[in-house]
Amino acid sequence: MKTLFLLRHAKSDWSDGTLSDHARPLNARGRTAAPLIAAYLKKKSYAPEFVLCSTATRTVQTLDLIKPVLPASVVVRYEDPLYLAEPDKLLDRIRWIESPFNSAMLIGHNPGMELLAATLSAPGKTAAEKGRRDVMREKYPTAAMAVLRFQTAEWRDVARGQGALADFVRPKDLDGVDSD
Repeated sequence: MKTLFLLRHAKSDWSDGTLSDHARPLNARGRTAAPLIAAYLKKKSYAPEFVLCSTATRTVQTLDLIKPVLPASVVVRYEDPLYLAEPDKLLDRIRWIESPFNSAMLIGHNPGMELLAATLSAPGKTAAEKGRRDVMREKYPTAAMAVLRFQTAEWRDVARGQGALADFVRPKDLDGVDSD
């Protein structure tokens, strides 16, 4: 089984119009939301072994704020092509994750993250699964995270509509922090 964590970066700062989109940092709300997600990761004993992270400042800062709860042995790769990538490109990259890793996290941007999560998740068999999927499809705000499980031994076999949506969490679910 493979477990995939899809984390959208925390809320970014738009106040400095001289910065490129790629260079925008987190704002105060983002710096509050990311540690909430980190605490949730720890509480749920979620421990991704491998992290793929966009090179945008806001994704790197999001990772920096959750990194303290990740396993010491976590392997992190920062990759330029993940910046604002389309869902098909993200899925292609996921399929190239090395087999020894059974859990991986992707930290990226919308609309790609939201569309990827919707594309990968199965319709759901239980009311809880269907409810999570409905909430996720309604809005995938900043710092939201979907947890998908695939009944496959190899990342290359991760397929659309085959991921069991085990969890979907937003910062407002944890501490009332509003995200967008």
